[in-house]
Amino acid sequence: MSLMTLPVDDLAAAVDFYSRALGWETKMRFGDDIAFVQMNGFVAALWSRRSWAAEGLDFDPPGYTSFAINFSRPPEVDEAAAAWSAAGGAVVKPPSSVYWGGYSGYVRDPWGNLIEFAVNDALEITEDGFTVVRPA
Repeated sequence: MSLMTLPVDDLAAAVDFYSRALGWETKMRFGDDIAFVQMNGFVAALWSRRSWAAEGLDFDPPGYTSFAINFSRPPEVDEAAAAWSAAGGAVVKPPSSVYWGGYSGYVRDPWGNLIEFAVNDALEITEDGFTVVRPA
């Protein structure tokens, strides 16, 4: 199982924001330290920077994380960006057709994490919601 971590400054606010912006449902939460969201094939963790620092690592938590959420059709990207904005997130690059042939836009959460919403013809969203690379 893969885990993607999003560093946040306020876990309660992050859980609320991602629920409103993307419909994420927290599956497990450990106080104000970390919350887990089950995604298709991996887990997203909203992890408080304060708790990260308590790990005793010899480096600071990352300033932000970046990743993509893929969709099947451009209107789905537009809808996701609109929901994101309505929840209080920033749309830093509105969705549009892009040079590589897909459709893409970028959003940023209140903690600096950058997320691409995209339609990419190299990828397929299966009936059960998994994103897979199309066979060559």
